Amino acid sequence: MPRNHSRLQWTLSGASPDLDEKIHWVAVFLSFIVACVLFWPIWALVTIVTFAVSDALGYRSFSVDAVFWIALLFAFPAAIFIWRFAYGFFKRQRETRGGCLNCGYNLTGNTSGVCPECGTPAVNRVDSAGGDSV
Repeated sequence: MPRNHSRLQWTLSGASPDLDEKIHWVAVFLSFIVACVLFWPIWALVTIVTFAVSDALGYRSFSVDAVFWIALLFAFPAAIFIWRFAYGFFKRQRETRGGCLNCGYNLTGNTSGVCPECGTPAVNRVDSAGGDSV
């Protein structure tokens, strides 16, 4: 089957696992950034409290390392949650576009029941338009 080299065509048909992989890593990066932004107020609050406590105890110096690790303690679970959500979203996108769940190859019209790219068995599902099993 010849492939159309239009990026829009690849995105809509699911024929490019490379593009899906790039989008996946962009989602991973953005999920970490979003998690850090969401927990920025916690980081600021911990910093303010730590400065207040150190001042009350008579210390005039303060290490930012502890505040950084406390912020990461909250940011990493959120980043993992967002990453898993993005992974599930892209997996559902492959299912609805008729792509292989393992490599993303377009399985439209495949009658063998096996992906020709990676050999993964194709999942039987009902097509939303016609009601036939794909």
